[in-house]
Amino acid sequence: MEDSNTLNHKVDGQLRKSIDFDYIQLAKNCKGYLDLRSSKITLEELTILIPHIVGNIRINTFDLSQNHFSDEYGRIIARIIKNSDSIVEFCLKLNNLEGRGVQYIGQAIGYNNSIEILDMSWNHIRWPGAVSICNGIKINNCLNTLNVAYNGFGYEGAVALGEMLKHNKTLQTLDVSSNRICWKGSLIISKGLSKNRSLINLKVIFTSRYAICGRHYIFIYKRKKIVFQFILVSDHMVSLSSCGKTPSNKLSNPALQNFLDNLAFSMSLFVTPAEMEGKFRISPARGHAIIQD
Repeated sequence: MEDSNTLNHKVDGQLRKSIDFDYIQLAKNCKGYLDLRSSKITLEELTILIPHIVGNIRINTFDLSQNHFSDEYGRIIARIIKNSDSIVEFCLKLNNLEGRGVQYIGQAIGYNNSIEILDMSWNHIRWPGAVSICNGIKINNCLNTLNVAYNGFGYEGAVALGEMLKHNKTLQTLDVSSNRICWKGSLIISKGLSKNRSLINLKVIFTSRYAICGRHYIFIYKRKKIVFQFILVSDHMVSLSSCGKTPSNKLSNPALQNFLDNLAFSMSLFVTPAEMEGKFRISPARGHAIIQD
């Protein structure tokens, strides 16, 4: 008679083959959206699935979010990104991607010619991976939407973001909220933004530890329309200095004022002070200022 351990091993093996087959069938029968959210797919299963994803022209959206992927998954995901020519939207949010794995992904992004929307928010991306991601996007020719919010880019990542913005010509929407980016890093991003001609939406929300004056902000630039929106966490008056046009209410924190002045200078390369006449209004009650066409 077989002992219980041998029997359990056989049962586990049969179950594993069944699960592998289910994933393969799911990929083969896909009609646009391959949904593997919270599937708990293993590294082995994902590896087996690669040939059925790469080159499958019916898979346009691939969702691998909420799978708690660790660093070791990065190399496999990088293979999918590098070799796929049909995936347009790739979602990797809410995983544990970090370290060397993210560096592989960053390198693969530079080779991809199909992905237009990439969501890597809520992972553990720190500066080595952040730099690799930015370097890949710097030479990428198709990505237009990137979400890397709630990671840990830090100052080094901000420097890489600034360089990426100088060179990338396709990115239109970028979310780098809550990435431990200090105000100096924000200045570098704004300088990179001054060289960029494609970005339409930039979203940056600071966590309380890294907030300037403890405030959150969203910045959107669209051609000659700029919106700064501040979500106040106190009753203090917030006002902005932009493109040479200064409202009467000045910020009490020199670091934040300096940041806005530098960001305004970057924006002045798009919108001249002459064009700004009569187009600036501020609403302290709502904590935002708008520059209108």
